[in-house]
Amino acid sequence: MNPEELNRLDIIEKKLDDLLYLYNKENLPSRKEYTKPLILKDVQNNTEFDNTAGVKIGYSTSKLSFFGANPVVKQSAITTPSGGATVDTQSRTAIGEIKTALTNLGFTS
Repeated sequence: MNPEELNRLDIIEKKLDDLLYLYNKENLPSRKEYTKPLILKDVQNNTEFDNTAGVKIGYSTSKLSFFGANPVVKQSAITTPSGGATVDTQSRTAIGEIKTALTNLGFTS
């Protein structure tokens, strides 16, 4: 092949790559982007995503995990600290705040 033919072949290859990219982008997206509010509900109504209610995943008996840990059911309530030889008010306040945060997020009862 002469240089002109090689140049044409390179141009055709680039155009084919561009067409393949566009085809894959439109037909095989790795993710879907939505510009309008999205409401999804599964068949069992235990997962909801919307702008009004927020996000709810599962029931109180559903198992859930993060970062590759084994899925577990919702944990029981954490007992508020009491008693002990030394009472540390600041620590108990911090533990209470952590306990409230975990409960509000649904991690504990």
